[in-house]
Amino acid sequence: PVYDTTGKILWNSTYSPNNQINTEFTSKDLNPVGDLNNFINTLTDTRILSSFFTEIKLTSWLNYKIEVGLDWFNSRSYNRVFKRPTVLTGSGQEGVTNNIKYVINNLLNFNHKFGNHRISGVFGQTFEKSVENNTQISGIGFTDDNIRSILGASTTQVTNALEQEWALVSYLGRVDYAFKERYLFGITNRIDGSSQFSKNNRYVNFPSVSIGWVINREPFLINNKLLSELKIRSSFGVTGTPAGNGYYGTQGQYIIPKYNYGGTTITPKSPENPNLKWQNTTNFDAGIDLGFNNNKIKINIDYYNRLTTNLLLDGGIPAYTGFSTINQNIGELQNTGYEIALSTINIENKFFKWSTFFTIATNTNKITKIYQVDPLISAQNSERASGRFWKEGGSATSFYLFNWVGVNPINGNPIWQSNGKQTERPLQIPLDELVNIDPNVFRENLGDAAPSVFGGLENRIQYKDLELSVFFTYAFGNKVYNGTNAALYNFTSSDVPNLSPDILNYWKKNGNETNVPGLINSSNTVIRNRGITITDYTTDNNISRFLEDGSFVRLKNFSLAYSLGSALKKQLRLKGSYKLYIEANNLFIITNYSGTDPEVSAYGSNALQGGFDQGTLPMPRSFRVGIKIGF
Repeated sequence: PVYDTTGKILWNSTYSPNNQINTEFTSKDLNPVGDLNNFINTLTDTRILSSFFTEIKLTSWLNYKIEVGLDWFNSRSYNRVFKRPTVLTGSGQEGVTNNIKYVINNLLNFNHKFGNHRISGVFGQTFEKSVENNTQISGIGFTDDNIRSILGASTTQVTNALEQEWALVSYLGRVDYAFKERYLFGITNRIDGSSQFSKNNRYVNFPSVSIGWVINREPFLINNKLLSELKIRSSFGVTGTPAGNGYYGTQGQYIIPKYNYGGTTITPKSPENPNLKWQNTTNFDAGIDLGFNNNKIKINIDYYNRLTTNLLLDGGIPAYTGFSTINQNIGELQNTGYEIALSTINIENKFFKWSTFFTIATNTNKITKIYQVDPLISAQNSERASGRFWKEGGSATSFYLFNWVGVNPINGNPIWQSNGKQTERPLQIPLDELVNIDPNVFRENLGDAAPSVFGGLENRIQYKDLELSVFFTYAFGNKVYNGTNAALYNFTSSDVPNLSPDILNYWKKNGNETNVPGLINSSNTVIRNRGITITDYTTDNNISRFLEDGSFVRLKNFSLAYSLGSALKKQLRLKGSYKLYIEANNLFIITNYSGTDPEVSAYGSNALQGGFDQGTLPMPRSFRVGIKIGF
């Protein structure tokens, strides 16, 4: 219940329904309605983006350009918990983060044509720096819930105060050459240096070359009425990625703890890794561009093969170091795939135009090398650090899981399967504890977070001054781990804030056909050599029970716009351009996924950590109405 008999918020009212397994009482104030009414949690962000440039024309074919960009970000968080049983006088926390990032580019651009030759390119230098300040203060002991200032607490402390920065400098050059605008050649080179690496690995060179042949400009095709474009192209080069998102990728960090008893101490915050190197990607791609009937039909076909070495990820390290993970170069990864784009002008006349744009793509990734010697230890370390159980020769986005088959209708025990054999004993523990066999050998590749095929479809219709656009995206063949369901099925913890109503369908007697095991079963009350242990293996994120098909088709964008025609503008005595529009994003999605959104990612935009839904908010449905004015 939310309230007691007197109408007051009832705290500590939720506990495990399976008291035969867990009789521990919760020490948390659990009440969603109470949290809503006795809690303030705000976040206010302010961001200013600005840039300006000056361009000096030195000759008819040479100019100098300096660009300066500024990104200023300020964030204020405030949290205030009012009186409740475990915090009788309330608590609060406030934090301020200030980040200033600026970029300075010095570029020398040239474009010179002489006879049948054209040479163009750029030489320059860029500098980028980011400085972040963060301060947090907390307090406990408020005499009244109406006191909002953290300084009004009887006990306050500064829980965080730091300044951190990083810088990146680059020297670059690109030269493009064209002969008769038919034969194309380009060469690029850049040297990048990042403060995130040690002095021995700070600067890296990244070269690339490209070639192209515009065949439709050859004399034997120049008058061809059907084939309006035919171009083949290819490139080969190397790109690099600095040391993740951290400010100090290679350096060990030390802090002064907030609690110092009788003196000042310095403790390590993160270990150093002076051997950390740039992540390098060697890329080869080839493509062909086709156009027919004056480019009313255009087709672009691309193939790519990318080999990433010194892959940068948080990797596990031995526990005796005092840390669990560190940013390190853990292996090599290959990505290959095809991309096809088709655009057509279906109907076009004086008043009406209908265009279609369709894309389809595939990508296959493979871990070609793991730098650690023991493959199982490496896989466990990668899972602990990034959520992925990596195996050499497998996909970096695969789900290597313990295979959950279902529930035995006779006794309500979960059924597991490995190598075609079924058992009611959880595979996560050794089959024979006297024999040192790592249970992880029983994991199986049960799907991939990366889709087999993905792309989009857009239709644009223009009628006089009206324009309609409908854009769909799709993905097929990908899997999603529904961690939200796993949490809502976890009834054995000491404090259960909420449960899925599906739990009521748990196995009760011989013959029950259900996918919810009995409250007491062989996978949450395990008999081991040392006796009975209470460990619930039925809701772990390393089992296939909550792995689902994440295929979908989404209406990504719908927009309708009206541009004021010249006659109407003249009648209204208006100058410039005026466009009225309405727009909607993420209107609906078609999917068999039981969660809120199969396209969510609980761990950010990193593709290697995609496919996990841990109560993650779905993509928002948004609507906009506006006007664009140009002078």
